[in-house]
Amino acid sequence: DQNNTVNPAFAKTSRKCPPFCIQPMQVAPGVETVGEAEIFRFMDREMTGGEGVIVDARTPSWHSKGTIPGSVNIPFTVFEKGIDEPELVEALKALGGQPRGEVGGMTRSLESVMATMDLFDAGMKTDDWDFSEAMDVVFWCNGPWCGQSPRAIRALLVHGYPAEKIHYYRGGMQMWKILGLTVVVPEAGEKSVAMK
Repeated sequence: DQNNTVNPAFAKTSRKCPPFCIQPMQVAPGVETVGEAEIFRFMDREMTGGEGVIVDARTPSWHSKGTIPGSVNIPFTVFEKGIDEPELVEALKALGGQPRGEVGGMTRSLESVMATMDLFDAGMKTDDWDFSEAMDVVFWCNGPWCGQSPRAIRALLVHGYPAEKIHYYRGGMQMWKILGLTVVVPEAGEKSVAMK
């Protein structure tokens, strides 16, 4: 939109820190930071092929004001929940994780031996989850001063999600709007993945 103007909420040049502190370029080891061109490619390749998802990690009140097309809303707070919380379970399943159920000592031993022989990627499974079929995921929030997607990413890593499958769009909604890119308003009643 060549007539685009920036919403005043995203035109601010400074914010009170905390809570609105400038976020680092690399949110965690192994997590790639991406820009708009990479998101366009991700939409064209991974999303179209059913192998990726873009996550709007903002709270539902922010999501309802407008989101990047194709994004699903999974608030950052969901990823900070306990491993058995239904909202987290639903979110991890939505990203391609599979609950493992009971994992016995024999299974752990076999996986350990297979990992040492490079026949098994031990980083894809935890005692609780199997992330072998995990999707590539891009997390974003309100911009370089917003900590919602970094918190979601760090929590997801704690749960065992593979870092190489996670991408961080640091520019978020602020850069998306500054560049005049398309923003869609979710339909009334649409809920986040983990709140359905």
